[in-house]
Amino acid sequence: MLVASFGCYGILPWLHTRPPRSIEPAGPIDQRSLALRRLNMAVLDQASVQANTLPSGHTATALAAALVVGELLPGLLPVLVAVALAIALATAIGRYHYAVDTILGLAVGIAGWWVSGVLVPWPWRSPAPFPPSTTPRRAPLRQTGEGETGAPCGVEPRYAGDDET
Repeated sequence: MLVASFGCYGILPWLHTRPPRSIEPAGPIDQRSLALRRLNMAVLDQASVQANTLPSGHTATALAAALVVGELLPGLLPVLVAVALAIALATAIGRYHYAVDTILGLAVGIAGWWVSGVLVPWPWRSPAPFPPSTTPRRAPLRQTGEGETGAPCGVEPRYAGDDET
């Protein structure tokens, strides 16, 4: 998730745009007198830096988080992706980002999820560290006597798992 977030927010000092709500005339969503929208716009007017990330950091982080958590809890993946896509849609409809910002945010979210799995292998995705051997290895039960095997000449060494006959 951090790869996706840093991919968007890390380039903000060099590549930023102004959000559509600050440079375009008010759209239909702005003309609705919803209390929550008015509160949101008041906060944005007073506390926002009035700069926009390109690509959308909220979209990238939401999708990357949905994919990571969805891998751990596969039953929730459709719901999490739906929420991430709703966030992406809201960034464009709410005039926080341009459509291209949102689409690129989705691409960065997918790329960030994939790259983070390559950089830090996920235990639930990685193959077994030691593939099963076709030939079982046996450790000697004891080594006594002479010779290279530790057994007296002409006597086979005994291994764990051999029949006790």
